[in-house]
Amino acid sequence: MGPEDLSLGFNAARTVLEWPLVVSGYCLLSIFDGSGAVSLGMKMTSVPTICPWELDKDLRLDVLGSAHILWKLALSGRVGFSWLATPCRSWTLARRPMLRSWNEIYGLPSVALDGTDLQRRLVMEGNALTMFTVMYVLCVMKVGMYFALENPLHSLMWWYPMLKMVMGFRGVICTHFNMSDYGAFWRKPTCILHNTPLLHLLKLEMDWNLPMVPLRGQIWFEGAMVFLTSLACAYPPVLGECVGRLGEQLCLCAEEPKRRFGDELNDDGHPLAQLAPAGLTEDDLALCDGDEEGDDLIPGLVGSESGDEVPAST
Repeated sequence: MGPEDLSLGFNAARTVLEWPLVVSGYCLLSIFDGSGAVSLGMKMTSVPTICPWELDKDLRLDVLGSAHILWKLALSGRVGFSWLATPCRSWTLARRPMLRSWNEIYGLPSVALDGTDLQRRLVMEGNALTMFTVMYVLCVMKVGMYFALENPLHSLMWWYPMLKMVMGFRGVICTHFNMSDYGAFWRKPTCILHNTPLLHLLKLEMDWNLPMVPLRGQIWFEGAMVFLTSLACAYPPVLGECVGRLGEQLCLCAEEPKRRFGDELNDDGHPLAQLAPAGLTEDDLALCDGDEEGDDLIPGLVGSESGDEVPAST
């Protein structure tokens, strides 16, 4: 794969996102936008963009500390499109030791009884953030606006009962694509749960034939030991640009006399539908092409098997 191949993918992504009209009346919002790619992409549009909300960047914009403000904002009907990338640190199927399972989706009893303080905190934080996400999505849907929730394709978050409930609502669909389609050096299969008539366009299906190596442990990178998962968590800039342009178009869709939502013909289905009934072992899941937190290592890098716990800052 060379620069010429990547440029073809970028041009393909941009070609489907052209829109001739100017937008007014709504704003855009990105929640949990750690790398800032989506917020930057939104700011490049003609639609006002709200400051991104996070966990540990600014107390004034802390998601859990001021969740009620975001829910009220969603209910105002002024946010035309919301992008959420809820942290998936405790939801990974590749984590060692695992913090959840299919049958113990809220956290393994062994974590509560014998786990470390960090493991217990990650489970509680993951449950709180996912509940916040569901509540925010319900607020958005109540006023007929658009949302998108991104997580790795095989994240156990998709098995969260209330998210499975949301998936059953009319107009809510799943779109599966690979981060490599937008220039990432790892495949990282990804799922977006959304209620939009446009975000299925993010699925480009570019076949870069990248190697499949689970991201686990740490690696020496730019003068420091870095968790492999943290190297894969940032969005490719082109993806942020495309999401911003689609968000701009969705604000126009919101002004149509008959508002459109997700079409079941474009639904890729539940991301875990083929895994959950298969009875795969933890090792099988850890090596499958689609592990949470970025499934494919950057070509040429070799990681260690130690240090399975992801720091809170990644």
